[in-house]
Order: sequence, then structure tokens, then C-alpha cells
Amino acid sequence: MIASIQRFWQVAVICLATTVAAPAIAQETLSTTETSLAAPELYLQTLRGTVWIVNETAEGTFFGTGWLVDEDTRLIITNDHVVEGTDQVKVYYPRFDETGRPLTDPDEYKLNADPLTGTVIDSDPERDLAIIQLEEIGDLEALQLAALDPLPAEQLHTVGANTRGSPSLWGYVSGRGRNTYRVTEEGFDAMVVENDLLINSGNSGGPLVNDNGEVVGVCFAAMSNARGVSLAIAASEVRTYLEEAHDWISPETAQDYNQVGIRHFTRERYQAAIRCFTEAIELDATDAVYFANRGHTHAIVGAYEEAIEDCSEAIRLDSNYGRGYRWRAIAYRYQGRMTLALSDIDRALELDDSSAFDWNQRGLIHWSEENIGQAIEDFTQALTLDASFAHAYHNRGLCYHEQGAYSLAVDDFLAALDNGLETARVYSDLGNTLFAAEQYDLAVTAYDLAIDEGGSVAVYFANRANALRELREFDKAIDDYQWAIQLDPTRAVYHAWLAKAYWDAGRNQLALTAVNDALALNDQNAHFYQLRSRINKELGNVDAAKADGDRAVQLGGGEYKWRSTRYLKVVNNTGETIRVHVIYHTKGSDGRWHWYPWQREGGESVTFEFAPGESAFLLDGDFRIQADKVRIWAEDVDSDITWQDANHYAWLVKTEYVGDELGVFTYTFK
Repeated sequence: MIASIQRFWQVAVICLATTVAAPAIAQETLSTTETSLAAPELYLQTLRGTVWIVNETAEGTFFGTGWLVDEDTRLIITNDHVVEGTDQVKVYYPRFDETGRPLTDPDEYKLNADPLTGTVIDSDPERDLAIIQLEEIGDLEALQLAALDPLPAEQLHTVGANTRGSPSLWGYVSGRGRNTYRVTEEGFDAMVVENDLLINSGNSGGPLVNDNGEVVGVCFAAMSNARGVSLAIAASEVRTYLEEAHDWISPETAQDYNQVGIRHFTRERYQAAIRCFTEAIELDATDAVYFANRGHTHAIVGAYEEAIEDCSEAIRLDSNYGRGYRWRAIAYRYQGRMTLALSDIDRALELDDSSAFDWNQRGLIHWSEENIGQAIEDFTQALTLDASFAHAYHNRGLCYHEQGAYSLAVDDFLAALDNGLETARVYSDLGNTLFAAEQYDLAVTAYDLAIDEGGSVAVYFANRANALRELREFDKAIDDYQWAIQLDPTRAVYHAWLAKAYWDAGRNQLALTAVNDALALNDQNAHFYQLRSRINKELGNVDAAKADGDRAVQLGGGEYKWRSTRYLKVVNNTGETIRVHVIYHTKGSDGRWHWYPWQREGGESVTFEFAPGESAFLLDGDFRIQADKVRIWAEDVDSDITWQDANHYAWLVKTEYVGDELGVFTYTFK
């Protein structure tokens, strides 16, 4: 369903109620000319039961439609995707002028109307339905729910509040029913009414009515791969949902409130869950379960002291209640109180050592204490108990990464993905591990998937750019760094990485501009001055390069130094097995410059044998060769072919440079 339809965002509102009457049900008759309403009359009747829902979130403001199903209990029906992730919404009902025509300018409502407050009572993602309750209903009039789903060819109508493509409110659309059938696919299971109404974003949650003004469906989607095909949740599905939701709408006992709280919790409406668990506690303060559930929810929203207080009360009521120890341990861990956290999770495991969840939590505590080996053992035990525990694979993979066991880390990240944890974070962590293992092409693929899953997250673009730069795909890397900067312009390091990409590509003036941008954001970073020193050196700005290098040394706290040598790395791209000869110039233990090995006993050069395609740093005994210049040449071991001769010099460093470590000079035989 998700693959084949485009969901339309709406918003709905609801508050806790005490009782709910059965919705008004029409007689089981089809529309007839005797009972059908004229279109204008039908429009106004439907409009008086329709509302505009405004959902204000951190991600933005979303608009939707809903309709009043019961006046006594002030209940509104809308779509689940309209209220997803929120507890309360704003609701506007239609206003009319002196002639009875609706006011359709959105600003009239925003500036001159006080919105009603709606609280989400319940939602059902599988049906894409939600129930909300208003503080009051104003001038709204309930719409009647049809007794039967519509037949094909029935004339159908809907009113949308604030729909895409129109600057006004309360737009009317009509069409005909095509068919009614059940759809079961990808977490969706409901009877739907297929129709040809041309609905748009903003129609979601709106009433689909027949010629009698009876609600036969709830608009929710349009097919993305077909023209003029829309879908609504059928009236029969709405009726079944309302019947099932009776206890959730009007809880009476402590257990009722606890169950409603759990339902809110599973839908991530945590404040509503806390309110319900609190009602349960007020009705029965002797049940440890209610305190533990509220404590768990407090921990999820970051109210750790409240979580600890609730869990402590649960433990006081029942000292053998493992979940009380579990959630208190989690709250302690988030507070950084690891000793207490470990004590509590150990107690939970003492009560039940078969909980993979608790072994995973124990691993997280050990990991936070940098006890990586023990953390891996705990995650492994969790996976022994539950081989499909995706989070444990992910966590163990992160530990393996820290140990440098990149192959094992990759295996675990892939297992996490195979077991359903297909998140941008896992793909990104997989990319980081592949990058560390110098598998840059595979890292790019992993970051591609992270971006596909996570959308516009700056760090994913920046990390992909780093991998592309290692592959020397500088133009692509530059594009990604620019995207990262556009998404998060205040991260100085992104500007510095962009400068490196420009520098690598030989675009030194642009590199200078980018590193200047980095320093404008953070002028206390030694690495940025080091980078600008090198760029200025390339541009011939000798004095500026020296000043930047001195500043890097000053800020580096002993880490950055002026350096006069680089490590030597050789690459054999000749296609032959070659013998490489090196004589190198470096500082000796006396602090003076010498040629080696001539000025040591024995031998005229250091020799190395390289297979075709081989690359390596050069070692003279245990000493990794570092020098300011070398004499380097080679010959084919099986023929008279030579590359260079004993008089060939290669400069590794011509003028001093600043670095936190020695640089690398790569010499390639071709």
C-alpha cells in the first residue's frame, strides 16, 4: 500500500472522555431520488460537521480534515497519519456570513477565530483511523454514519478543509464509487472504497458522503500509479473501529487506563500515556505495574528523575518485579550513574536471565564504561537468547568497530539490517566501518542507502564526500560537501573538508576560501590553520603560510609541530616484480642530517622486493623510513629493465610543514 499510494497529511484532535454513545447509524437503504439532497444543500449539511485540523510539529505545520461523529462525546474521526506523533491539535469549525455562505479565507480563521483544542484519544495505524475529542463542539453538527458501504456507481461527495491547489477553505469534490474491497499490505488492513474523486493533500480524514449526506468513508489516499483513483476507509471499517475503541475512549478502571496508556505508548504519544498511567495510579496505587509503566515512559521522554522515582516505588511495592529494576537501570544509564545502573540490571537478570533485552541493556552499560570486551559478551548473550535481535547486532557491531575488528562489525551491521533494523543510522555506521577498512567504494554505497532512508542529514552527505575524496572523485565529493554545508552551515569541519577536496583537485583559491569559512566559524582549531598553511604555501603566500603554521603549533598544545620529513611509501604499478633501492637523507640521533645507509657500516642502499601491484611503507630494520629527500631506483628482477638510477633524487619535503603527525610521500613506479 505504501508503495502504491500517496498518503495525504492531515491533523486531528481529541481529549479523554467518560462515555461514548454509539454513532448515529442510517437505515440500511441505498440512496434514492426521494431522499437525495440537492448538491448545495448536501454541501452545507456536510460542511456543518467538518473541521479543519492544524498539526504544529517540530518538522512543520500540517493540515488535515476531520468530521464530528458524536455530539455528546465531542468525538472527531480522522486519519492516523494526520495525528501521528502528536497528542493535541488545533481544530477550526466552519464560520458563515450573514447570508449563510461559509467564510473560506484561511486568514479569517487564523486572525479572528479561536481554535478548539483536540486531544488524540486513540488511533489505529493498520486502519489509518484515529479518534480525537474536542473540549467543545461549537456550532458543529454530527454527521450520520451510513449503514452500508457504497455500491459501484453511487454518487459520492467530500469536503476538504485546506487542500493543496486551492487558496481557500472548505472545497467541494464529487465523483462516483468504483468498488469496495479489503486491502492487506505492508502494515495496512482495512476495507476501502475506491472512487474517482480528485482529492488532494489536505483532504485526508474528510468525510466521504452519499447523496443522503451519510458518511460512507474517510478519505485517506490517492493512487500514485493511476489517474483519478482515490481511496477512503469504508464506513463498515469505521463502525468496527468505534465499537472496538469503546473501552479506550471511556476507560473506567485502573486496568482500563493502564491498557489505554500502553496503547498510547506504542503509538509514541508519550504524554498521553503518562496521563493514563497517572489515572491508573490514582485509582490503584498498590500495583507495581502502573508505576513501572509510567517510569518507563518518563525515561523515554528524558524525565529521568521522575522515572527513577516511579521505578523505585514499583520496586518498593514488589521487590521481585524485574521491570522496575530494568527501567530504573536505563534511567540511571542515561544520567551517567553507571554503578547504580549495573547493579539494577544485574538484579533484573538475577530475577530472569532469559531476557535478551536486559542482556542488551547490560552491554550498553559496559560499553558506556568503555568495557568493550564485556559489552561484546553481553550482546552475544542477548543474541544467543534471541537470534533476531537487530539492536543487539547493531550494538555489537559498534563495539567491534571500536576494536578495529571491521570484518566482524560489517557482519553484525548486515545482520541488523537483515533482521529489520533498516535505518539510516545502521547504514551510516556500516559506511563508517567500511571507510575505516578503506573499502571506500562500498562505503559510498552504504552512505547512499543512509541518505535514501534518512533524507537530508548533513553528516551522511559529508561522510559520503569523504569516501568519494578517497576515491579521488573530487567533483562528486565537492557536491556532497556543499550539500552538507547547505543543510548545516555552522559545522566548521564541513567547510574544512570542502577546502581539502578543492585542494586535492588543484583548485587552491577555492580551497583558501573554504578554509577561511571554516576559521570564521572556529578560529581556535589548530588543524584548520595547518590546512590553510599548506594551501597558502601552494599559492606562494610564504609569509601567510608561516604565520598559519606558527598559529597551528601554538594552538596544538604540543601536538602540532613544524616537520621536515615525511614517511616514504612505494607503489609498484610496473606489472613486473621489481627490486627497489633507496638511500635516504634524515636526521640521526645526534640531531644532524645524514645519508643512510652509506654512513652506517655495510651496504650501499636499502633494498626491497615488490610484486606487481604491491604497495608498502619502507622499513630499514625496525625504522620506518622518513626523510626530506631520497635516492630511489629499481630494476626488474628477471630482466635488465631499470627505472631511474642511483643518481635520481626525489624530494619528500622541500620546505617545512606543520602537522600533528608525519605526512606521507608516495613514490609510484610505472
